[in-house]
Amino acid sequence: MCSACLLSAGAATQPVQPAGAGVAALPCTLGDYRLLRKLGAGGMGIVYEADHIPTGRRLALKVLSQSLDNEEQRQRFLREGRLAATIDHPNSVYVFGTEEIDGLPVIAMELAAGGTLRDEVKRRGPLPVRDAVDAILGIIEGLEAAHARGILHRDMKPSNCFLTGEGKAMVGDYGLSISQASPPPDDEPVTRSGMVMGTPAFSPPEQLRAQPLDQRADIYSTGGTLYYLLTGKAPVERTTPVETVAAVLEGRVPNVRTARPEVSDDLAAVVARCLAPQAAARFGSYAELRAALVPFSSTAPEPAPLGTRFVAGLADGVLLGGLMFLVLVLWPQWGQAVSDEFATMSEWAFTAFGIVFHAVAESRWGATPGKWLFGLRVAGLDGARPRWHRAAVRAAIFSITAVVVEWILTLLGLTTETDESMMSSILVIAALLFAGASPLLFFIPALRRPDRAAVHDLLTGVRVILRPRGNERLKVAGLPLAVLSRGPETWGPFQPGPVIGEGLRQGHDPLLRRPVLLQARHGQAGPAAARRDCARGGRLRWLQSVSDAAGGAWDVWQAPAGSPLLTVLAEGAPRWSQVLFWLDDLAAELSAAEKDGTLPAQLSTAHIWITTDGRAVLLDEAWPGLNVGAIATTDPNASAQQLLSQVGGLCPAVHRPLHADALLTSLAQAAFERLSHMSGNIKHLLQKKMDVSRLSRSATIVGPLVAALGVPAFALLMIDAVQKMEWEAAFPGVIPLPKVLDMEDRASRDGRWKDAALAGQIRIHIAGHYDSLRDEAREDLPILAPSSLQKLRKILKDQPMPDAAGLAAADVAVRKAAPAFPYAGYAPGVDWEKAVPAIVLILLIAAALVQLLQVAVFGAPPLMRLTGVAAVTEHQRPAGRLRMLWRWCVGWAPLWLVGAVLGICAAAGMRIMPVLPEICQVWMPALLLLIIFALLVPRRSLADRLAGTWLVAR
Repeated sequence: MCSACLLSAGAATQPVQPAGAGVAALPCTLGDYRLLRKLGAGGMGIVYEADHIPTGRRLALKVLSQSLDNEEQRQRFLREGRLAATIDHPNSVYVFGTEEIDGLPVIAMELAAGGTLRDEVKRRGPLPVRDAVDAILGIIEGLEAAHARGILHRDMKPSNCFLTGEGKAMVGDYGLSISQASPPPDDEPVTRSGMVMGTPAFSPPEQLRAQPLDQRADIYSTGGTLYYLLTGKAPVERTTPVETVAAVLEGRVPNVRTARPEVSDDLAAVVARCLAPQAAARFGSYAELRAALVPFSSTAPEPAPLGTRFVAGLADGVLLGGLMFLVLVLWPQWGQAVSDEFATMSEWAFTAFGIVFHAVAESRWGATPGKWLFGLRVAGLDGARPRWHRAAVRAAIFSITAVVVEWILTLLGLTTETDESMMSSILVIAALLFAGASPLLFFIPALRRPDRAAVHDLLTGVRVILRPRGNERLKVAGLPLAVLSRGPETWGPFQPGPVIGEGLRQGHDPLLRRPVLLQARHGQAGPAAARRDCARGGRLRWLQSVSDAAGGAWDVWQAPAGSPLLTVLAEGAPRWSQVLFWLDDLAAELSAAEKDGTLPAQLSTAHIWITTDGRAVLLDEAWPGLNVGAIATTDPNASAQQLLSQVGGLCPAVHRPLHADALLTSLAQAAFERLSHMSGNIKHLLQKKMDVSRLSRSATIVGPLVAALGVPAFALLMIDAVQKMEWEAAFPGVIPLPKVLDMEDRASRDGRWKDAALAGQIRIHIAGHYDSLRDEAREDLPILAPSSLQKLRKILKDQPMPDAAGLAAADVAVRKAAPAFPYAGYAPGVDWEKAVPAIVLILLIAAALVQLLQVAVFGAPPLMRLTGVAAVTEHQRPAGRLRMLWRWCVGWAPLWLVGAVLGICAAAGMRIMPVLPEICQVWMPALLLLIIFALLVPRRSLADRLAGTWLVAR
C-alpha cells in the first residue's frame, strides 16, 4: 500500500465521536426505554444501560449516532441487529429486538453486567494466565456459533468482548460482521468504498488489504485479544494509525513473552500462531485453537491412570530396546572389547541414551512415542511442556535408580552366585528382578494422590495427564418452521404463525427475521419476575407480552433452533459422550433454577430441547404431542436428579463406560445433597475416557501376541547379536564359529545344501582359525551349544592344521558361500523354515494358557484393565468370570482349530512337521483377518458378538 492509501486508511479507521443522538441529560426516556447511564461509544452508535419500561427488563440499548445518520449507516446498523439475532448461544450477546424510535434506530441487547474485557484489564491489570485463557475459550465458543451460521465478526477486540456478572465471556458488537451464507442485498451496503473496516491493532493483514476473509481472520483477532489480556497491550502499538497499519501489514508482532516473561513458551507459541501474518500459518479452526488452549485453562486435567502409564512405559521400553538392538547390529565394533567394565559402561551408556530420549521427546513434543500412542501428555504445573532440564532430571531419577540399586546389590554380593546350588541362582534372579522393578516404588505415593503423581513427578513439578479430548456435541436438525411472509395481522411487532399445540403457536419477528414462540396466558398473570429476567443459555428467554386481535394475552419466547429430545432419540440411541454433554447442560441449569426459584412445576424428558449445536435446553412446559410421565417438583433436589437419571439412561448400558455407573446410581437414588455437587461430578466425567479407542482395543489384542512372540523373538535376537559380537571379539576378522559350524553341518548332510568340497574347505577353515581349541575349550569364550562343541572337537581332532595357502583358499571359499546359507543363529542344524511355525504355535498356546489363568484368577486379562477397557453384557457390568471364560474360548478358537487338526494328524500317524508350514499359511491369515475386524469395530469384535459381550471404557 502506498503512503497515501495508508493515510486514508488510518483516517478512515479512527472512531467517529458520536453526537448525543438526541439524548438529553441522563437519566431520560427514549420511547419505551429509560436510559440510565452511558456504557460506551463506537463508530456507529452509543450504548446505554436502560430499563425497558413495559417489561421491566434491564438491558443495553445501542442507539445510532446522530452524526452517522445516513441511509448507508442506518442500514448497516439495522443489519447488525439482524445478524446478531441469528446467533443463539450463551457466549454471544443476545439481541432482544430492534426498532426505530422517532426515526432513530435502536438495538436492545443483553446487558453484560461485568463490562468488557478491556475494562477488566484496566481494573486488574494483565490477567492471570488461566483467567485470560478461560475468557478466550468462552469467546471461541461464541465465535464458533457465529461461524456455524456463516457469520464473520471482523472486529474482534477486548472492547467487543463482554463479561456477565458471573464472569462468563461473551462476544458482542456485530456492527462490522458479514454473513458469508447470505450476502447483503444491493440495497443494504455494508462498507464505503475505500474504507478499511475494523481496528488496525487487532485486524489481520488481509483485512487491512481488503482481501477475502474467512474464520482465520477472526482467529487472528482472537489471538490479539488474548495478547492484550496477558500483557495489557495491543499486539501492535504505534504512535499513529498509519504506523499501526504498516506494522500489521509487515507482520511486526512482538512475542508475548517480551512483555510478560512468565508466560510459557507453549502458550506464547499459540498466540504467535494466531497472529501469523499469513492466514495459512494460523489455526485452521476454532476446535484446533481450543485444543491448543485447554491445557492452560483452569479446567483441571485428568491425571493419567497408572495402568495406562505402565503400558505406555512398556511401549517406550520396546522402542528403546529396538534402538539398542539396531546399535548392536549396525555397530558391531561396540562389542569388540567385551569385559565386565565394558558391560558396565554399556549399561550406563544406554541409560544415558534413555534419559536423552525422554528429555527430548517430552520437552519437544510433550510426550514420548509410547505416551502419545496411549493418549498421554507430560506437562508442568502451568500446563505447558516441561523444559528440557526438568524432563531430563525426571527421566534420570527414574532411570538411574535401577542401575544404582543393581550396583549396590552387586557390592553386597547379591548378584553373584556363591555356589552352583539352585537356591543361589534363585537369589541372584530375585536380586536382579528387584533392581529392575525398583523404580516402580516411586509410584507408591501415586496410589493415594488424586493427581497420581509419582515421586519423580513431585520432585520435578511435572505431571502425566490425559491428552485433552475433542469430543463434539451431537448436531441435530431443526424442526421445519414455516417461513412467514409479511401479512396484515401483527401482534405487537410480531406476526402470528401456525399453531404448534394447545396454547402454543409459531410467530415471526419481521425486523430481526427470526422465529419466536407465542404462548397463551390462559388467564394467568404471566411468568414470574425471576423467570422473565432469566438470561441463562439453559432456558428460553422471555421477550415480551403481546395481545392478539381479540385482546388475549400472549407471552413471546425465544424460539431455539433444534428439536425436542424425544424427536432426536427417534433417530437412534445417542453415544455416551453426547448424553454427558446434555447432563452437564441440564445439571448446571437445574442447579441455577433451584437457587432462583425458576424450576418448572413438572419435569420430564419432554421438557428437554436439543439445539442444532447440541446444547440441552430446559423447557418450562412439555413440548406438545410428547406424552411421557412427568416428575412433580415438590422436592426439587430429588426430581432434578431423577430427570438426569432418565437422561443418563438414554445411552444403552452396553455402550456406557463403567466409571459412569456410580454417577447414575447416585442420581437414581437422589444421593446428592446439593445440585451443585451433582453438577461438579458430571463436569469431572467430561475429562474421563468415554469410549474404547482403536488404540486401546489394539493393545488388548496385540499385547498378548507381542508378549508371546515379540518378547521371545527379541530376546533371542539380542542373545544372538551379543554372542555374535563376543565371537567376533574373541576371533577378529573371521565369520563367527556357530555360523561356520552350521554351514559345515548343512554342506555335509542336508540334500539341499550338500556340497562335499565346500564341507572340506569349511573344516580346513575351522582347523586353521580355531586350533587353540583343539585340546580344551577356553574359559573366556562365549557359550557354545553342547552339540556344536562336540562337533567342533571332532573336526579339530580329524582335521590337521593347514598351511597358509590352504587356509587362505578355504577362507575365500567360506566367505563366498556364507551369504547363500540361511540364517541359523546359534542353533546350528535347525531347519528354521519348519521350526518357526512350530515355535510360533507353541508360544501362542502358552500365551492362551497364560490368559486363561488370568481370566480364571482375576476375571479379566490384566492388560484390559491397564488399557482402561472392560467387557460387559446386557445384564452384568462387568461381565462375569464364566462369560469371560467363554469369551476366551471363542477368541482363541482359530488356535484350537489348528491344534485339533494337528492332533488328528498325529493320531493318524502322520508326520506333522513337514505339513506345519502349509497349515500355518491357512490359519495365520485367518487370525490376521480376525484381528483387523476387531480393530475396525473396537466395541464389538466377532469374539464379543459370539460371546454376547461389549467392550466399554473402564
